[in-house]
Amino acid sequence: MIRHKKSDDELLKILAEYRLLDLAQITALHFSGRQVAARRMSQLVEAGLAQGITKVQGRKRGRPERLFTLGPAGIERLREIGVLPHTLPLDRITGESLVHVQEHHLLVNWFRIHLGQIENDLPNLETRFLTTTSPFFPSQANPCLRVEVPVPGSENDSILFTPDGIFTVTDRDQEKTVLFYLEVDMGTETLVSSQVETKDIRQKVINYQSCFKSEIYKRCEQIWRHRLNGFRLLFLTHNATRMAEICRLAQAMKPSNFIWITERERMFEEGLAGTIWARGGHMDQPCQSILGKNIYRRSPVLPDGL
Repeated sequence: MIRHKKSDDELLKILAEYRLLDLAQITALHFSGRQVAARRMSQLVEAGLAQGITKVQGRKRGRPERLFTLGPAGIERLREIGVLPHTLPLDRITGESLVHVQEHHLLVNWFRIHLGQIENDLPNLETRFLTTTSPFFPSQANPCLRVEVPVPGSENDSILFTPDGIFTVTDRDQEKTVLFYLEVDMGTETLVSSQVETKDIRQKVINYQSCFKSEIYKRCEQIWRHRLNGFRLLFLTHNATRMAEICRLAQAMKPSNFIWITERERMFEEGLAGTIWARGGHMDQPCQSILGKNIYRRSPVLPDGL
């Protein structure tokens, strides 16, 4: 039996919120170094507070990496202290149901971790992130994250879609809030399909254009309690080649100035606040920061021993 630390409850809450994390992410979120994180996670797994899941390696060789999610004892502990409701099903709490999309989910997590780094580096900014994969997702946020938009040219038809995330950045000094939608792209979806009503990237852009034009996004004002004037759609791609492809698509689908595109390595090198974003898909122009010129700064997540 391991000795329960006060900080363990916070770590269990993190495992619940993110559902599935690798060791580097756990280190970035909670520990000072990778070795400390590895030792404590092994102890939590042994005690049943956490559970280890073998990461799908694909074509990669070498020792399989272990991912972590809440274990039975960890779920019971969070229920005891009132963090998790007893009625919530297990597939909404653990990460086992996300194994088939684990690479996508892990990249969404990295985005969230980098978003949190912005607050650490710029205390005057506040970020708030929502995703349907969180067991703490509030039901009143359904109209924000399960977006229903009208089909262009139709009076009765509509399309329902769910972003990978939605978040706001608030400048406390200026009392200004900006709304963002997030799409994390792993290169598995078709860019433009010849089939009608296919969930390709082109259709995603059309959906968001309809959301922008119809001002459906203003439903989020009740959740965030801020007045919202438009939004930015962020595409985070898994590599530079895919970034270039989506940039070309965005340029061909005006209006697209609200679409900002970057790729994984740029995020890790500069952080989300860096000048890493191709606005409107214009890779022929200098990349911009989603925070603007005045408060731009590099904010990469590079914890010791990561």
